[in-house]
Amino acid sequence: MATVSKLPPAPEAIEHRNGQRYGMKERVDIVLHGKSVCSGELVDISRTGAAFRTHDPIKVGSQYSFVITDIGELTGTVIRAFDRNGIGVRFDIDSYASSRLEQRLEILLSEVDIVDDLAG
Repeated sequence: MATVSKLPPAPEAIEHRNGQRYGMKERVDIVLHGKSVCSGELVDISRTGAAFRTHDPIKVGSQYSFVITDIGELTGTVIRAFDRNGIGVRFDIDSYASSRLEQRLEILLSEVDIVDDLAG
């Protein structure tokens, strides 16, 4: 089961996303032209993009498919690098797919809340 949490908004000076961010620790396979080029871990995700830690450097400006456990495959463009092997990605999806992604994230969050309530 996914580990999901809502994150507080980042200070405006550094926040580039316009949607709720969700902290998630999930495996990601990074794919180019149908072939896996490296793997990593999802750090956080929103309806418009995500942050990942990768096992290998990824070039800013490049477009990849990101296959995320419990989410599926999303295409995006690497828009920034941060820290060591961290990348920020803007998803190349339309508003309908963006809304569906946010719905999926809310469902995953509610499943975690239910499990926490049962355990606690």
